This record gives sequence, C-alpha cells and structure tokens, in this order.
Amino acid sequence: MPQRLSPLSWRSRQAWIEGLPSGAGKYFDVIVIGGGISGAGVARDAALRGMRVLLLERGDFASGTSSKSSKLLHGGLRYMETAAFHLVKTSCRERDLLFRQAPHLIEPVNFILPSYDRDSLPTFVQNMGLTLYDFFSRHSGFPSHQKISRMEVLKRAPGLNPQGLKAAFVYKDCKVDDARLTLETLKAAHLMGARVVNYAPVVGLVFDERRQVTGVRFRNSLTGLEHEVRSKAVLNVTGVYMDRLRRMNVPESVDVVIPSVGSHIILTKARLPLEDTVTYQLRDRRRIFVVPWGDQRLVGVTDAPYKGDLDAPTLSKAEVDYLLDGLNQAFPKGDFSRADIVGSYSGVRPLIFDQTQPVEMTSDTSREHKIIDDGNGYVSMSGGKLTTYREMAEHLVNKIVQQERLVAFRKIKSRTREVGLFASVDFDKSKKLGPFEADVQELIKGDPSLAENVTEGLRLADLIYACRNEGVLHLADLFCRRFRISIWKMNECLALARSCVGRVATEMNWSLPQVEAELDLLAKEIEHEREHP
Repeated sequence: MPQRLSPLSWRSRQAWIEGLPSGAGKYFDVIVIGGGISGAGVARDAALRGMRVLLLERGDFASGTSSKSSKLLHGGLRYMETAAFHLVKTSCRERDLLFRQAPHLIEPVNFILPSYDRDSLPTFVQNMGLTLYDFFSRHSGFPSHQKISRMEVLKRAPGLNPQGLKAAFVYKDCKVDDARLTLETLKAAHLMGARVVNYAPVVGLVFDERRQVTGVRFRNSLTGLEHEVRSKAVLNVTGVYMDRLRRMNVPESVDVVIPSVGSHIILTKARLPLEDTVTYQLRDRRRIFVVPWGDQRLVGVTDAPYKGDLDAPTLSKAEVDYLLDGLNQAFPKGDFSRADIVGSYSGVRPLIFDQTQPVEMTSDTSREHKIIDDGNGYVSMSGGKLTTYREMAEHLVNKIVQQERLVAFRKIKSRTREVGLFASVDFDKSKKLGPFEADVQELIKGDPSLAENVTEGLRLADLIYACRNEGVLHLADLFCRRFRISIWKMNECLALARSCVGRVATEMNWSLPQVEAELDLLAKEIEHEREHP
C-alpha cells in the first residue's frame, strides 16, 4: 500500500511541486486528469488497489459540474418512464451504499409526487412504478412509498396547484452536498497515498518513440511554471472537456460528448415555504424539482444542449422564463417573478451522443457512461451521473489494469464497495466535517477562540481545519465549495468572509494586497451566482 502523505494543504502542495525533478519527472502508475466527482472516484479506487496515483485538476476541486447539481443523490425515478431499469437499479444500489459510507453528507428526504388527471401516466401506473422503485431500494432501510390524499398533499405542499389534483405519492430519496462528497472522496484517496493537486491544468501529453503516452505536462496556476510527470497510464476523466482533452492524443477524434446545461434558480424559504422536495410534471411532460436547502429553495432543472462558455456557464433568459413558468404552473398562487430570484447557478452535464436520439432532446439522452481506450496508454471516460460515480470509477480502473503496463494490478479487485470513505464509523453526523470533528476539536483545544461561530453551524476552527487539510488555495474555495455559504447564506456570504478573513489570511500567509484580491475574487464568484437575465 502506498505511503500516506502529509496533510492536503497549500504548504504540502507547494513543497511537492517545488520538489519535482527536472526532465523526466516523477513516476506514477496512473495519472488522473480531472478533479470532479468522477476523477475523485477513479483516484480513490486506484489508490485502494495499491497504485501510485496523481490527480490533476485545472481549477479547484469540484469547481465545475460537480458543485452545480440539483444536490440530489437519487435512483432516478423518472428514468423508469423510458424503461431504463438497469440504470435505476444501479442508481438505487449506489445511493444506498453511499448513504452508509457518508451519512454526514447524505440526507434521506421525502419526495412528493403529485398525481393529476392530466399526467402522462395514470395514477395506478405511477403506483406500480413506485412499487418497483421500492423493490430496487429494498436494502436502503427506507419505508415503502405511500399514497396520501388530496387534502393531505395540499397541507404538506402549501400553494400547490389544486386543479385536477387527485392525490400524491410520498417516497424517500436523498439529497447531498455534491462539492463536499467530491472533496471527501479526494481526501479518502489522498489518505490512501494518492497525490491530488488543484489549480494544475494539463497542457500537454508526453509520448515515447512508439507514440505511447508516458506522462503529462501541467502548469502550476499559482506560478505559471510547467512541470512534467510520467506514468504507465493517463486517464482523461474531465466531464464536458473529455473531447477537448482527448484531442491532445488523437487530434482527429470525433466528439462523443453532448454538453447539456442544467440550470437552477434560488428562492428564499419565506417565499417558497416547503419542507419536502416536490417534483411536478409540466405541460411539456418534463418535471421540475423544488429542493429545500437550508434557508433557500432550489428550483430546477433545465436540460438542453449547451454551446456557450464551458468555463463559466450562465442561465439564459429562456431558461429563467422556463423555470419561472414551471414554478407558476406548480404553485399558481405564488405569482413568482424575477424579483423573487435571489441566486442561480448552472452546470454542464456530459451526456454521451446517442445516434437514436436527436441532439436537441438531451432530456431523453441516456445517463450511462462511456469509456474510450485509445490503445496507447490514454483512456477517457465521460457521461454517467453523480449517484453512480463509484461504479463508473470501478469500471474504468478494471479497464486499465488489462493493459500490459499495469499487469501487476490485474488480479486486485476494487475495494470501494467494502471500504467506506473513512475508517471511522463513530463520528458526529451533525457536524459538517463529520469524521474529522476530532481533529477540529484538537484545534479548539489548542486555541479556544477558534470555537467562535462564523455563522450558525460553521466555526472558525472549521475554516482553519479546511485550510490545513482540504487543499484550499483561495477564499472562494472555502466559502463556495468546502462550506456552501455562497448558497445557503448567499446574501451574507461576503460579509461573513470579511469578518474572518484575517484569521484565514494568517493561516494562508496572505499579504494585505492578497487579502483584497481574494475578497474581490469571492465577490465576483458570488455575483456570478446571483446574476440572471
């Protein structure tokens, strides 16, 4: 098993990069490109098999689609309408496994599915579908779905459209902090010996005389310097960027990823006082979700081909109109308008091109993943969904160990089903840092002032711990991804950051000009999430 590394801090990152030899560079078994949820899963799976692993991420960990989902870890009930039973069965199994492995991040919640006389599926068919969904979820410990009366659903979902409402079904699924799930999967990989490095875009591949891929060149975004590292295999797990990164190896390769934008608008709990997640079928037969998230309510999600800037996706006017119209269909007395929107965000899903489906119909495109082996030590994977990331990673690592250069690992099976994210099973599930609460308490013991709350549920000690152990390089990493303050305390986020930036700056060794620059970057990121056309 690889030797465990020093804490995942800016200091250890800097020391490792500065210690890289010139020329041929350091050697790994596997280099993973991409620090979203899929890349994190691959790094962990490979590290648990004893491989020497390096993961490189162009920005912050989970700064792309992996922090911009609907925050749902679910079986995908809607996919049963297209008879994707294998995907639903797999998703339910993976959801249940992840809930057991990370209960501090994953919360079972009630989903309300109203049944109307105008629905595309009659009530009895919906009931049959949910019965099968219960069967797929039989190992979850969740109660079976139940049917509730029209009166009861209107009480539980105040303002829900009563016209044509016959009854509703209540079933269990889960919501998740997507960015922290990604981060803690990376930390689990790191603790098993994987080297994970953010703000390190790959700028080129290294080839031998037979054009076998033997490594990569990456740039340290903090210094602008480029470095070379070698490996037996390079894995391109970059989501919507997969085709772009694949062309580094095969310039004439044909695109297989369809970027599909998934956008959300955010309203306050006061404006939309729901305690349960509600899914509602619109006139166009698609569904919207309303998901409670702290003091906010997330409304989504759109699903359409995306041709804009992958680095900074934003909502279009048509998307805002669509989501507001859908919300007003579901809750007509709310009379919701742009004035009610307090924030928004967009993520770009990597869907796999399906010749049987029009490109415009991304909502019907399969959520299965695809692995492409170029035959020279470079393997790409994209597609899939958040819930199934662990199995996707297992499939990819199973694929690469068939290569001659990794023959030593061929008989070693994946351990990610049996081994939880962290060895500890006895931890405080109410704390944001879950398994690491004991380490946070040690910080407070050494400096009692760190017990002070920055805001409800977040202490100074949590921030300091993250700076030392969670790969934080920028203030926005803390407030937007390590702790989701930019969503659940959107209006207060910048003020909260200003209130504690002095302590963070001391920990990060920032000068006064750097502090101002970090506050400006955070303000821009918050503003980006608040903007909508």
